[in-house]
Order: sequence, then C-alpha cells, then structure tokens
Amino acid sequence: MSYFKDLTSYTYLKSDAGELNVGWLEVGYKFKAGKVSDDFIEGLAWLCIHERVNQTRGFHLCPFCAHSDFDVCCLNLNGENHVLGTGEIRVQGENALYAAPDLVIHYVVDHGYLPPEDFICGVVRRAERLSRDTWTLSNGRYC
Repeated sequence: MSYFKDLTSYTYLKSDAGELNVGWLEVGYKFKAGKVSDDFIEGLAWLCIHERVNQTRGFHLCPFCAHSDFDVCCLNLNGENHVLGTGEIRVQGENALYAAPDLVIHYVVDHGYLPPEDFICGVVRRAERLSRDTWTLSNGRYC
C-alpha cells in the first residue's frame, strides 16, 4: 500500500472531493497510537463493510503483520468473511472529508493506531454500528 501522512491531501486515486488522508500506514513511518471508544470501533466496522468505495482488484496486506503471500485481513461478520485491503471508506468530520483504506479498522484494533480526532468524531456521529459481539478480525489465507 502507499504511505500518506495523516491530514495530507488525498491523491491515491482520482477525486475532486478534497478529501484528507487518514490511516495510510506503512512500515518505517511512525503513527500516533492510543485507545479509542467501542462506539468508534463499532461504527468503523460498519463503514468498512457497508460503505466501501474505490474497490480495486487484488488486495493490500497489512505491512505490520508477519504473513505469507496470501494472508489477507478479514472482518468476519456473522460467519461471512469480508476481505480488507481492497477498498476505502469516506468519513465526514466537522472540518473535512476523510479518505481511509478499509484496513484502518485492523490498524486501530490490532496495532493501536489512533486516527485524528475529527475523523473519530465523524465516525461516532453516525448512527450505524456493528456490535463487537457480531464480528471479529482475522488474518490468514482468505481468512
């Protein structure tokens, strides 16, 4: 995946919406870490399943996890695997519209990534959530 510093202009794919980057992480670049609320994580899970955009062919693997060539990250919802690393999400904050890879939920939950506050608030403001007892994250050959 490409690395983009948080809150820089989105340039990964063509867009005229003026989004700012969030969560485009890569080995060798430091990122802010910290705790987030369950409301944020549950809202983020909902977005990563139900509102993905810019779906692409193939997938990106987590750069921080040890894996083989086909170990993808999945969000498992009620027994159904949703492969991550294949798309993006958009979050409307108070100050900007944000573009994040769908792997952002894995980065938050498994690697402690702390997104910018306005991004977090934009996710929490949404009503849609997936209760933590209905989904899990996993890595493996097609999960």
